[in-house]
Amino acid sequence: MILMDMSGNTNVIAVNNLIMDIKTLKKELQLSNKMIAEFFGLKLSTFANSSAKKRYEEALCKFYDHTKKIN
Repeated sequence: MILMDMSGNTNVIAVNNLIMDIKTLKKELQLSNKMIAEFFGLKLSTFANSSAKKRYEEALCKFYDHTKKIN
């Protein structure tokens, strides 16, 4: 899916309707897997081995995208 950014450029590509991916989000917000695990009330090992890890990460990206849109 191709989106138009604020300046009118159409070179921003959203993956799964997300502009932010987890790698970029973690870098931008200086997040670690341990911190993300704690957000969801999990231990690091539980989060790291969870079959839902991608869903947790995607949820964070969606939430971040949403907060960026309303600010």
